[in-house]
Amino acid sequence: DRLKPPSATYVFGTDELGRDIFRRVLHGARISITVGFVAVSLAVLLGSVLGLIAGFIGGWFDMIAVWLMDLMLAFPSTLLAIAIVAVLGADLRNTMIAVSIVEIPIFGRIARSAVIATRNNEYVTAAQTVGASQWRILFRHILPNSITPMMVQATLSIATAIITTFRERRVLLPAANMIERMGLAARAIARRQAEAALITDLDPETLGTLDGLLAV
Repeated sequence: DRLKPPSATYVFGTDELGRDIFRRVLHGARISITVGFVAVSLAVLLGSVLGLIAGFIGGWFDMIAVWLMDLMLAFPSTLLAIAIVAVLGADLRNTMIAVSIVEIPIFGRIARSAVIATRNNEYVTAAQTVGASQWRILFRHILPNSITPMMVQATLSIATAIITTFRERRVLLPAANMIERMGLAARAIARRQAEAALITDLDPETLGTLDGLLAV
């Protein structure tokens, strides 16, 4: 059954070892879909909340939020992800977190733009006139009318997150491990220098006692 073409029995055909490619795709899709949904869900949740509040409240909070999002977008996504994985640790879960953090400013920007475009509409003014609270206006009237562009971006980002996670995992994990080893080596060198400085400051009698203990 090796290298069979697609058929009713084997939807995607078989590989060189006779294994059903469709079943292998379904088996591998568990991890891929989980990676895409987890990374994008975190980015959508955090980015949309940040963008909604910044666009609706405005003022100093909006200025700081935009500054932070611009700062994150200014860094290359790969370098930013490497730095995050180096801090959190090198594994698949932290790689997904790093990818989601990189995506946060994208959804924050989209949510903020959508809120700014809808906050002056008539139904928002009517809700303010009848005395609705700001949180009710934001999540009851503005959010449902601003969610469409975020859903479109989320759909595109799921595929991007899957590809980015598994493609950059070959770069992120070795680079993070290298940074971690460099940090351990730097700490070991600093410890040796401190011990050497401590020993040189000891008086001759104490130093002779220490040498005797080390010889034993």
